[in-house]
Amino acid sequence: MALGPMVVGSGMDPASYYTKEEANKKFLTKVPDPTKQQVINALGYTPPQQDTTYGNATTSKAGLMSAEDKTNLDAQVSKYILQTSDPGAGSPLATGKILIVYE
Repeated sequence: MALGPMVVGSGMDPASYYTKEEANKKFLTKVPDPTKQQVINALGYTPPQQDTTYGNATTSKAGLMSAEDKTNLDAQVSKYILQTSDPGAGSPLATGKILIVYE
């Protein structure tokens, strides 16, 4: 099937448009909260009744990441320096940019 050229807005009657209020009523409806059974069916298991919380990870104690990962992340972050002062005219650095330090 071939489609010919189409002019946007051609053949449209402005009287047939919805007002903002009419469109909101017709198309924006609140989706009801799922029931417990719908959640179980979607997940395939019964979720725990209590929220699970984690502490912050440190280099000696795991949190949402392992202590080893936290150590590695801290080592990487220390290699980057945020340029906060004006580096001067003609400098390739600009205030607010991140300077990557290669070791």
